[in-house]
Amino acid sequence: RTTVENFNGHVCAAADGRVYAIAGKEHITVVRADGLDRMKRFEGTVEVKAEDVKRAMAWAAERAGAETALRLPRIYRVDCLRKPPVIDGQANADWPLGKPIEIRTVRDETGRVLQSYSARIGFDADNLYLAAEAYDESPMLNSGAEPARLFQTGDGFDVGLALDPKADPTREEAAAGDIRLVLAEAKGKPMVMLYRFKVEGAGLGGEPADFTSPVGRIHIDEMVQAKGVRMAVQRADKSWRLEAAIPWTSIGGAAPAASVALHGDVGVLASDPNGVSTVERFYWANTSTVIMSDLPAESRIHPQLFGTLNFVVPDAGDLLEDMQSAPGATGPDGGMGL
Repeated sequence: RTTVENFNGHVCAAADGRVYAIAGKEHITVVRADGLDRMKRFEGTVEVKAEDVKRAMAWAAERAGAETALRLPRIYRVDCLRKPPVIDGQANADWPLGKPIEIRTVRDETGRVLQSYSARIGFDADNLYLAAEAYDESPMLNSGAEPARLFQTGDGFDVGLALDPKADPTREEAAAGDIRLVLAEAKGKPMVMLYRFKVEGAGLGGEPADFTSPVGRIHIDEMVQAKGVRMAVQRADKSWRLEAAIPWTSIGGAAPAASVALHGDVGVLASDPNGVSTVERFYWANTSTVIMSDLPAESRIHPQLFGTLNFVVPDAGDLLEDMQSAPGATGPDGGMGL
């Protein structure tokens, strides 16, 4: 696959004293650099403080929010599934008809798909159901060397969700009920890391986490491998599919009792060719978060950039209509089986 940067440039001084550079990624270009003989060394320092980085990140988030306000809102209908999907990695075989969440699609000049990521979400009284499908050069490779940093060590499916529908959707910092799930297959085994940024009440048996770098820090109240999750991954040469059933209790939530709009986002983490490092990440709603190689920045969520997930609970009338239209859905006396 193509890497993030090109490390194969070359600069040399020719016999005529002139300086030439050879550079390019999808091309080879020879450049003559004039005026280097007039260069003079100067001294000085530039100090970048952690506060400066925080202000720059705040500006980036503000700009992303402005861009979000100018585009069509990201809204997706999350259906209550009458019949749960079989968790076998098919990702779309037994899900309700409907358009998936389109995360990203890249085509060449002929229209051929070069890269594509999509997802589906469903739920019932017991589980939150997730499915993802990816077409790229890295078929679900993740070293899982450090589970706490699963989002930095290769391919994965990334989900942010605000479990509290009353939380301010414009907030820039995580609130109680805000979670992040990173799903991957590492060393042949499924791994689902749960990050609970603000915990009120009982925990889920995890530990707090502090992610730091020279330019920032973030505290997460609880980090734990989600328990009771059923997950399956299917791979092909240049694609992977993932399905998971995540118990509501394992993420500190409960199934919606009535239709409700929650805020959230889904995305894909793309690995280097060896499944050691995450080199790209793409999201459905937050199209502006591209910071890599900084642990606090990569672990942070941006709830002000979440989309809207409309969890739809059928009412009694819908259930009755379904039962009436279902073949053989009658009681022993010929009436409706309720």
